[in-house]
Amino acid sequence: MNRLTRCLLPVLAILWGLPAVAATISVNGSSVPALPAIVDAQASTWTIASGVVEKNGVPVGANSGANLLLWIDGVFYERNTSNSWYRWTGSAWSSASDPRVIAASGTSIGVGTDVLVDSGGHVWTLQATDYAFRDGIRAAGNYNVMLVLYYNNVIYAEQTNGEWYSWTGSGWLNVPRDPRGPNLVQYDTYTSPACPANNLTCVPPYVVNSSVTFTRATTKGNAIWVVATVSDYANVHAITVTDSQNNTYHELNQENDKAPGSQSVAQFYAADIQGGADTVTVNWTSDNYKGVLAAEIAGVTAAPLVGNVAYIQDGKIPFGTENITSNSLSISSANTPALLLALTMDTDGGDSDLGGTGFCAVPAGAGFNQITQLWSWSGGGQPVCKLATFETKTINGAANTAGLFTTSHLSDPYVSVSAAFH
Repeated sequence: MNRLTRCLLPVLAILWGLPAVAATISVNGSSVPALPAIVDAQASTWTIASGVVEKNGVPVGANSGANLLLWIDGVFYERNTSNSWYRWTGSAWSSASDPRVIAASGTSIGVGTDVLVDSGGHVWTLQATDYAFRDGIRAAGNYNVMLVLYYNNVIYAEQTNGEWYSWTGSGWLNVPRDPRGPNLVQYDTYTSPACPANNLTCVPPYVVNSSVTFTRATTKGNAIWVVATVSDYANVHAITVTDSQNNTYHELNQENDKAPGSQSVAQFYAADIQGGADTVTVNWTSDNYKGVLAAEIAGVTAAPLVGNVAYIQDGKIPFGTENITSNSLSISSANTPALLLALTMDTDGGDSDLGGTGFCAVPAGAGFNQITQLWSWSGGGQPVCKLATFETKTINGAANTAGLFTTSHLSDPYVSVSAAFH
């Protein structure tokens, strides 16, 4: 009965003047013979019959010996038994090269139309359904996928719950975490209002609590690192951190500078976060010259912290005095790979912590990746400059490894904090 009903549906559609059910358009990266046929955006059906590419059952141009038909980014490509490639222009086949460019290790794609090609020439894409497709076929019943990663010749999928799976060639195998190890996912910053450059009478406005909203939703199981700095002109602040996901933040360090500038720097972290849209708030009393950095770290364990340090090169250093200081963390081989995150901020105005004396744009330490320079401030008629550098370093090693970051300035106090996660 069901078979008869299916056979009658097209006939009834014609008789009753109703539209027949349209074929489902194939996903980007679909190919034949992985699939029996490909349906393009015009609902035409493409396939290979006896080595000939056909469209709706009719040969497409002059072609023969076809053994692969690929639809990628809206264009059809055909490979023949001589390993020659051709591209369909809309009216003829034009000589072409293989459009499948193997991705570099570490390449990833999210939901959308982007494709990723593995070393076997298989084309991966991630659809709005949160399914990962391989050559146009949903790969072994995966679901809730938010990221497809190609790393060291292996395809990985990250689910929305933070779990990771590796592709075996025929199925998925659960793996402990992000195979890349700890890595920076995203960061956002806050800077309290500054004075216009060269305004001798301006005092930067005082503000209370400071918030940073992540640009993208955070992922369950990741960690968040937060750095907060403040001038301490009003007082030495008691600083705490909360967020809209009710994650628990642990204070690692708070160092308080002395006069003449009086500066505080503090760092916090939250482990095994809940995930989702998140606004991080630093809670402190009113003051100016405030800065906040919040960074999300993926690929970490449930207890990710393996070390932390904070340091202040204090106060009034005589002009011309050489100030070369190094800070380091020792990380055991058992805790590698690890990601060291550090923030170093110039606090000098010669005799104060206003900044902008020409010693801005703190350089990154040796071997570090400078993520950004941030926190543009000015005061006392000084020009606006970026006072801080956010930097990271991946640490691998078979023995104890020191993660070293260095600042080198003349007559320049600074504050720095760092933490390592694995």
